[in-house]
Amino acid sequence: MFSFTFNKYVDLVSKRYGIYIYYNLNILVTLISFLSFLSASKITGKVFNDKTDDALIGANVYLIEQDTEEVTDFGSATDVDGFYSIDNIPMGSYYLISVYIGYEQHKEALKVFPDEDYTIEIYLNPSSIEIQETTVTAKKRQQKIGKVKYYSYISSNKKLIL
Repeated sequence: MFSFTFNKYVDLVSKRYGIYIYYNLNILVTLISFLSFLSASKITGKVFNDKTDDALIGANVYLIEQDTEEVTDFGSATDVDGFYSIDNIPMGSYYLISVYIGYEQHKEALKVFPDEDYTIEIYLNPSSIEIQETTVTAKKRQQKIGKVKYYSYISSNKKLIL
């Protein structure tokens, strides 16, 4: 009922005042979008090797929504100092995931509140993959290689002194 009444009111106002209401609604929607970005949060930190405390260069850090388990568009890779930064994160519940080749995945639950900055240090454990034993064998060549003839031809106007 309210929706119908509101739509009827907007139609009446837009007919009376022309395009004026359309621009005001666009400005309102733009303002709300802008304010939602102002209330967005930020996550920063470093990724380290758990055994040696060395920074890990190029580790991926990203967010997954807790409710749907879907990967979000929010993520980053670490720089040469192991530092990462994820900006403009809307309020919600997420899993902070960090992966790096040769290391176990790190997964941490995180609740993000508006206009907050978080610093999270991540320590990844080195992992090893167990594979089956492989044996490499080789045999000596049975045939004897004979003399190989080699010809070379030099064409030049200069005399060669040997």
